[in-house]
Amino acid sequence: MSKNNWERSKTSRIYLHPPLAERIVVMYPDFNVTDSSLLDNGTHLDQPGIGLVLLHGENMDSFDYTETKFSPVTDGLPIYTVNSSCDGCDVAMEAFCDFERVPTTYFRVTVTNASPYHNDGYLGALCRSGKDTYMVQNHMEGYAPYKPNVKCWYMLKRTWQNTGENTASDGRAEMVVKAHDGVAMRWVEDGPKGHMYEAADYFRFDYSLEAHESVSFDMAICSGGADGGKSVSADDYDTARAATVAGWQDILSDICVYPDYDNKFYRDVYLQLATQCMQMLARYEGSELVATRQGDLGRFVWPFEATLVLEFLDHVGLRRYTREAYRYFCERWFTPDGDDKGRIKSNCAAWENFTGSTLWGMAEHLRYNTGDDEFEYFLPYMMDMLDWIERRRHTESSGYAGIFPSGQGSDWSDIAQFWTFTDSYNLRAINSLAEILEMRNHPDAARVRAIYNDYKQRLIEIRDELYRGHENDESFLFPHELGLSIEDSQNYSFTTDGGPILLICGIIEPGSRMMEQMENYFVSRGMFDHGLTGVLTSCAGAWDGAYHGGYGDVWYTMQSESFWVSAWLACGQREKAKKTLDALMYYGLTTEHVVSERYCSIDPWYTPWQPNGSGSARLGTMLLQYYGEKKTR
Repeated sequence: MSKNNWERSKTSRIYLHPPLAERIVVMYPDFNVTDSSLLDNGTHLDQPGIGLVLLHGENMDSFDYTETKFSPVTDGLPIYTVNSSCDGCDVAMEAFCDFERVPTTYFRVTVTNASPYHNDGYLGALCRSGKDTYMVQNHMEGYAPYKPNVKCWYMLKRTWQNTGENTASDGRAEMVVKAHDGVAMRWVEDGPKGHMYEAADYFRFDYSLEAHESVSFDMAICSGGADGGKSVSADDYDTARAATVAGWQDILSDICVYPDYDNKFYRDVYLQLATQCMQMLARYEGSELVATRQGDLGRFVWPFEATLVLEFLDHVGLRRYTREAYRYFCERWFTPDGDDKGRIKSNCAAWENFTGSTLWGMAEHLRYNTGDDEFEYFLPYMMDMLDWIERRRHTESSGYAGIFPSGQGSDWSDIAQFWTFTDSYNLRAINSLAEILEMRNHPDAARVRAIYNDYKQRLIEIRDELYRGHENDESFLFPHELGLSIEDSQNYSFTTDGGPILLICGIIEPGSRMMEQMENYFVSRGMFDHGLTGVLTSCAGAWDGAYHGGYGDVWYTMQSESFWVSAWLACGQREKAKKTLDALMYYGLTTEHVVSERYCSIDPWYTPWQPNGSGSARLGTMLLQYYGEKKTR
């Protein structure tokens, strides 16, 4: 049995790419970087990519990821340094990307003899191309603990060849190296034994260092782009680094809303969350549309998650690309005609709340962006979305009338009337739309408000029917699947997609007896622990089933906590909100300020969906809610 030690999550993946890139560039703790395609071709994972891994020693071994450390990150800059040691020397590799759509990734490797003695050593830089799964080494989006093995890289076909004194290529992608004084560099074609699982086709760097002496060398790689015409940038490392710093400083200067505290550490966390949300904005190869990814190596877009990222960006002032990101839903996933006219679809599972989520996000976008041109562009789409929601909720059903009929609520395959996760978001969206129309004295404002009132009344009627007879119970939780008890549907993610959502859409009032009973339900069953509120209750499926041994100790972080923190603050229970916020800052956030979808209290290397778009946005929003907002302009 694994020890439940509640260690902080580790950073297994961290982004380097800029906003609007058509590549996903990721750095890992075992001294490697992958640069993957972003293709809108119906595949979510396993797309083509390139990668570079740094090896060490005469046998060209990989660095032990459990013994490496990242340097402290600061100021929201996605420029990271991973550190380790080998052969008596300290090794540091810094990496970053430029701001090109097909970016160049730059590396500087520094070797320092930390001993009082002379030391000789060897490093190797090996590139491979092919399905990125062999280099990323995740199960799905990381639904098993990170345990890399460089031999997986060697399973890929050897396509990289030496093309010059300091260059190599696979025919499309390119690598350029520059050795500084004190480093001898050469190309190595084959391993000493000629075995498959040996380093081959790589640059080798030999160094000889006196006590406390340092040497360094630089590298750069570029995927070549769709047609192979994009070469490594001609800028040297220092010039490129300065440009990247300036580029990110320019973007982050748009932020005009900060949490109201005087704490450098928390400010760095907030900036890093904002940066990672910006890095979710991407363009598929061959497209000018701006898609909002959810994170990790995933290519699909979940509207429910994407709109949380975009709302946070709009809220804090990072609005350069949010209009185009919402236009993506109109141009790519809006249904223009037929029975489903107005419905928002996606390239992932068809959640019933995707249309409501998108409608909410667009309405909130118009709250921050008040120009007539944006309003006039988005309003027809939004009204069609509203009309689809109205048609859908009035569809004849064998279940409860006046709400959505049975359908798929989330990535879980259950089919039911998910009133907590579907209709609640529809209601929230319609309220936001009504408020935007009321702000403008629009002629449709009264009609939309009437729809909201009718929908809300129906949900309250369902709430009251389900609650009848439980008024005096010490604990009570509303079912998330209508027609089934909690016990009969407890393998669904009801801590995140169930009753707590009703706290943020006006169906359960913060501070009410219903909220108290719901909290008692989770507490009495040990489902709140160490400040976290989203313990998972399923170990089935392609995702959870990869790690049966961890479940029971896995927490879905940021989602349910965002409902509880908001409600606790609304009813003055700040100490509970602070306990949960502190827990998220430790268990839900790595030392490098990276959010995962889930936390495992028995294995810190279990880090699915890292980095995580909506999780970063939720945490940033909770910081603003708890500490209050400080506006700089």
